[in-house]
Amino acid sequence: MNKMNKFKVIILCLIVSFLSGVVHATDVGGYITDTTVWTTAWSPYVVTSSITLGNGISMSIEPWVVVKFNAWTNFTVQWTLEAGSVSGEPVIFTSIKDDTAGWDTNWDTTSTIPLARDWWYIKFNGSGSDGSVLDNVEISYGWGRYGLVRIYNSSPTIKNSIIRDVYKYAIYITNGSPIIENNDILDSSIYGIYISNGTPNIKGNTITNGSYGIWINGGESILEGNTISNSSSYGLFIAWSWWWDMGNNTISNAGAYGVYISTTWNMVFSGNIVDSNGWTNYDGLYVSNGTGKIINNEIKNNAKSGIYLIGWSFEIKDNNVHDNVVSEIWLYNMEFLLSKYDFDIYEDNGIISNAYYVENFDISSMTGTILKKTKDIVVTLGWGLSSWKELKIESGNIIKVWAGKNITISGKLEAIGTVEQSIVFTSINDHSVWGSTGTWTPAARDWWYIKFNGSGSDGSVLDNVEISYGWGRYGLVRIYNSSPTIKNSIIRDVYKYAIYITNGSPIIENNDILDSSIYGIYIKWYPKHKRKYNYQW
Repeated sequence: MNKMNKFKVIILCLIVSFLSGVVHATDVGGYITDTTVWTTAWSPYVVTSSITLGNGISMSIEPWVVVKFNAWTNFTVQWTLEAGSVSGEPVIFTSIKDDTAGWDTNWDTTSTIPLARDWWYIKFNGSGSDGSVLDNVEISYGWGRYGLVRIYNSSPTIKNSIIRDVYKYAIYITNGSPIIENNDILDSSIYGIYISNGTPNIKGNTITNGSYGIWINGGESILEGNTISNSSSYGLFIAWSWWWDMGNNTISNAGAYGVYISTTWNMVFSGNIVDSNGWTNYDGLYVSNGTGKIINNEIKNNAKSGIYLIGWSFEIKDNNVHDNVVSEIWLYNMEFLLSKYDFDIYEDNGIISNAYYVENFDISSMTGTILKKTKDIVVTLGWGLSSWKELKIESGNIIKVWAGKNITISGKLEAIGTVEQSIVFTSINDHSVWGSTGTWTPAARDWWYIKFNGSGSDGSVLDNVEISYGWGRYGLVRIYNSSPTIKNSIIRDVYKYAIYITNGSPIIENNDILDSSIYGIYIKWYPKHKRKYNYQW
């Protein structure tokens, strides 16, 4: 046969081969014992049985290579794997049923379609796989029961990649210090990234859909510049962790909590945007116990509170918290927690509506300023100040109290307003300050009282404050064995007693006492009280 005829035969064979659907593929499986390179010339590679890259063996996979996995197969990496390159086309790890990559390698035309759970996982196992890199790869259609990408006591780098269409966990980290950076994690049925201890760096990733964007249970490290959206449950969950630095992340459109943090110490939550979370009445940022800082965040448009805090020791300042449906900041059940820990809140937070709510608030063992600086706020529900402790409330603050609640002062309270910016204690239904926060028209008897209780409250001062709409059965302002100073203030719209004094040597000076249904000032027992220049109408 001459050369021309031989060439024609070769061409004819190639055409027949192509038309008959026969596609070149390389079957692989088992234990890799020699340094290996998978090249585009032999792509696609079909994993017919699970692969293990053994200790001491390095492997690289070139750009453009497609790796397809049969059912129940996986790839375990115990040494150094390098796959992909930012400058080339991606390396693709996918299902044998995926005909969009590497042709129809199972020769079934369109009778099967790829689905999550088609194959198992890629696992980086142990410190031998430190230094492995997946750069510009695409991983899809795996069964991520404990991670489609599993990282166990290892520190690989996974960057500039796509992980998608995963059953359960997209990335699962147990210990190690992996770098997970600039990846798109899409459509994982439960978790985008799950961390069980370790010190990973999670930066610049986009995580969309799934039940939870990132779930952290232990460990410490950096979570920076990630975008988490459309989680059906929580956008970000952190519990039992130390030293997490969470900065410049955006968490939006979660079905429940945007961010849920529980029992996490020394955390920094800074520069984040938490927006439009809680389709079913959940908070934007929910913090339950722990210590740390919440600073310079924008928290807005969430279905319940912007920040809901059951905390221990937190600094909350310079946040822009606005347009959340129920409240901007809600503090709950602080009595026990604040008995042991310091608390520094309300510093230049940009509150626009509804503002702060406090429930079961007892500043049991704290000295300092808790309500401070330039922004008006709202605090609702009763609270107390324990003996020998000090609390300062600066001018411009507004304290709204719910029905049946009171404020009891057994320590030293300094609430010093100005003529231009008084401090207001009023009913939750008082819509004349901070807009509508209650459901009724304000009236005397809406809440209980402010009580100065015992000698521990001697030296307390109410100066340029306004107190209204309380039930003064024994005083809207009750003074019991105490010697506070109340001056330059207004007490109005009271049911029964405006001021009720039992013992002590209080100074009641230059006040306007208006519209008390029975008594303006009622003094019981030993009259050592100084009263001058008060006016009652």
